Amino acid sequence: GKVPAILIDIILMLYLFGVIIQFNVIIYSLLGRSVYEFFIDKEQYTDFSKYSEGKWSSISLKYPIMFGLSLLLIPLCLLKDISKMRFASMLGICSLCYSIIVIIIESPWFYLDYRNNKYKKDDPKTHANWFDITKGFTSELNFFTSIATVFFIFACHQGAFPVYKSLKNNNEKRINKVFFRSICLVLIIYLFVAICGFMTDPLSQEPLIIFRKSIFKNDIFMNIAKISLALDLYLSIPANYNSFRASFFLLVFNTDKIDTLRNFFLTIPFLLLTTFIGAIFEDILSYIALLGGFCCSIICFIIPGSLIIASSKEKVFSLRNILILVVLGILGIIGLSAAVLTIIKMISNKK
Repeated sequence: GKVPAILIDIILMLYLFGVIIQFNVIIYSLLGRSVYEFFIDKEQYTDFSKYSEGKWSSISLKYPIMFGLSLLLIPLCLLKDISKMRFASMLGICSLCYSIIVIIIESPWFYLDYRNNKYKKDDPKTHANWFDITKGFTSELNFFTSIATVFFIFACHQGAFPVYKSLKNNNEKRINKVFFRSICLVLIIYLFVAICGFMTDPLSQEPLIIFRKSIFKNDIFMNIAKISLALDLYLSIPANYNSFRASFFLLVFNTDKIDTLRNFFLTIPFLLLTTFIGAIFEDILSYIALLGGFCCSIICFIIPGSLIIASSKEKVFSLRNILILVVLGILGIIGLSAAVLTIIKMISNKK
């Protein structure tokens, strides 16, 4: 139907817009830590927060670097045929795999450091009780934001069909093989990173495991991993923007053909605006909770559930449709609650 199609395009564009803002924030933070660890703090344990407060967060560094990186993306984002980015995508996958390998290899040392220097059996503040679910339902309501994070990390199919349309030899058998391999790859990566993070540093307050304070001097392998991850995200921006542009042209111009003039006047403001917002607001976890809670709940649960029931040949209140409604409805409500709670928390923190 026309109305659901328009709604999906709007939510999808909002999601991709937020994802690219978040990528800008993470890329800048990763580069800052890499510069600090390579050139400034060569012989001491890394404490990026001290440098970040005085240097890396300053306007004189942040805006020129972030806007400069965005301007370099213009040629890639202007590409009409996303299949030309296939080699860059492979480079991004290699960069991501290298980062994961470094995290896994270093995990035993992080675990020993935690057990020897941080863990105290009689002090509950030094260890996590994995079976205490009440902590997720305190005044912080971390259960909802955690679920929203899961929704966000598995919503990896938002650009599937715009990319599918632009691929050569895009037959059903080939694209299903790509989908299956992609899902298996991200599932394996998430499992390894989750296990390494929870087991080696359960008390960490960092939004990303790769941001945690190093226990090594001159940890060049992790520094390279940070640069590699920044490169992976950087090369992911054109692919995500391509999906945004495809939805925008269909919604606004009612066509899937991208003409040069419109492409240029959409791409430049888009890159500048997402960079500007990312430079102002740097809270990575809030981005994840908002995008996962609001956009992913609608894209992954609410709209698909409604369409499945609407297109079903069974009665509306059949057992199958009721189960779909209950399961996807509960997941959608949890996600939307996480988004609302995140907004309330952001407003209360400003006050």
